[in-house]
Amino acid sequence: MTAAWPTGDLRLERRYRRLLLAYPGWYRRRHGTEIVTTLLEMAEPGQRRPHRGDTWHLLASGVRQRFRLPARRPLAVVGAVLATLILAAFGAAAGSWLGWRGGADLPDGAAVSELTTALVGSAPENRFGRDLGGPWFGAAMSATADNSPQRRSIAEINAVLAARGWRVGIDGKPYGVDSAEPMPSVELGGQAFGPDPGNPLQSVPIPSRLVRTQAVKDGVRLQADVLSTADHSHLSVVAAATEPAATRPLVVAGCVVGGVVGWMLAAAVAYRSRRRGWPAAGALGSLLVLALPAVAVYGNVLRLFRTGRDDFIPYVVHAAFTPGNYYPLGPQWQVLALTIAGALLATTTVLLAYLRPDPPPHQVPLPD
Repeated sequence: MTAAWPTGDLRLERRYRRLLLAYPGWYRRRHGTEIVTTLLEMAEPGQRRPHRGDTWHLLASGVRQRFRLPARRPLAVVGAVLATLILAAFGAAAGSWLGWRGGADLPDGAAVSELTTALVGSAPENRFGRDLGGPWFGAAMSATADNSPQRRSIAEINAVLAARGWRVGIDGKPYGVDSAEPMPSVELGGQAFGPDPGNPLQSVPIPSRLVRTQAVKDGVRLQADVLSTADHSHLSVVAAATEPAATRPLVVAGCVVGGVVGWMLAAAVAYRSRRRGWPAAGALGSLLVLALPAVAVYGNVLRLFRTGRDDFIPYVVHAAFTPGNYYPLGPQWQVLALTIAGALLATTTVLLAYLRPDPPPHQVPLPD
């Protein structure tokens, strides 16, 4: 049919067909020729390009058709809402992962050892550890030093840090704690205790002094705590990467993109599973399996935006997939395992849906 048209019409036809890419593939195969033929018959003599109004109409109608769900299918609506929420969560995790690609590397053990020795003012017995992170936080480097009777003030600790290029304080604001009172466990992760003279089998709090400060260098935040008693001093140094500036915008962008993709994917699968075969059952199963990991990710998103950027160890959204005791029940790897299982089931569902024949033409609704 197109061979009899003039060259200008052939050029216009190709441009119209490129605009039809906004529609789903099954819709183009059923109605593409009819739409293009109608547009060419309405075209002006010698017209080479689609009118702006036709262009926007085709693009908007195509996108709307990709978002449409089959009529009188309440389960399709429920599935689309669940798919939107779940894919939005995984999009937020992807945005978080992408944002943290620009994070700083943690110092190695030798650098932390040298700094710990300098902060104590002697050559203590150091113990190091690298926390690979958990379901909420990112990785951190820590070091502790005991058996040092020296007591150091905030000014002395800050001078040591400044001499090694650390910027003391957060966002240019001074930071430091120097208390002569016994500190509660929420402050130190452990209070200073000693034996009870009246009962050697029990311990009682003993007078202690806390010196704490924070500093930033090359995208790494450091916190140093020195807990001193009359005859003992304990130093704890923790280093963690600061949150990259692009992380939160990427989390929001990933959430939006994931939600849009989730709805469009659910609509496509719904049209291809109108007879409620394996694709419909697989879609429902994959959504149920992925629901718990999505809840875990949303929990981390809430934690992230409820805290400021100056928190010492920032929350990391995609850390939800790190094995750990995220929930009181179930193994530590349940979130990661459910994510993998749900992804495999969802992939199989999509493949089954697209390997099946297209729905009959009378089951395909026309655009408004």
